[in-house]
Amino acid sequence: MIEKQTKRPKKWITTNLETFLAIAKESQKKAKEELEAARKPIPGQEGRFVITLDPEQKSFKSALVAIAFFGIYLDAFLYVEGLRRFEKRSKTFLKDFENMTYEKKLETMGITDRELLGLCKKFREARNDLIHEKPLVWEENTLVSPLDRSPISTAQQDAD
Repeated sequence: MIEKQTKRPKKWITTNLETFLAIAKESQKKAKEELEAARKPIPGQEGRFVITLDPEQKSFKSALVAIAFFGIYLDAFLYVEGLRRFEKRSKTFLKDFENMTYEKKLETMGITDRELLGLCKKFREARNDLIHEKPLVWEENTLVSPLDRSPISTAQQDAD
């Protein structure tokens, strides 16, 4: 027996948005759990911890997956939303929109929340630094960019 197929709307979009976001969330949770498992309390020093060496870099790897997949999710979400809002625009506009930064896409959609735009910029820059990693050089006890010899900030330095 052949079942009657459900009729789809004239226009519809299929996407993996939910899957991308789920992978990002699961990886972020795993990264936090792995980092927490590596924290050992310092005896007699309440609230102070030592982070034990993880030669396999489990937490770091999970964090990279979370960042990569959240970037994939955000790219896809903004593209789908852009299509929904601007489908009647020219193909040139849609191509230009596709190549905009996260914050420029949001501004084009009328989003003006400075805090949100700032967070998108910060995420984009951090994601690009991690995903498109460039080698760094140690010079005179300072980590620098080999391109312009500018010092690179590290979490350890920022904590001081």
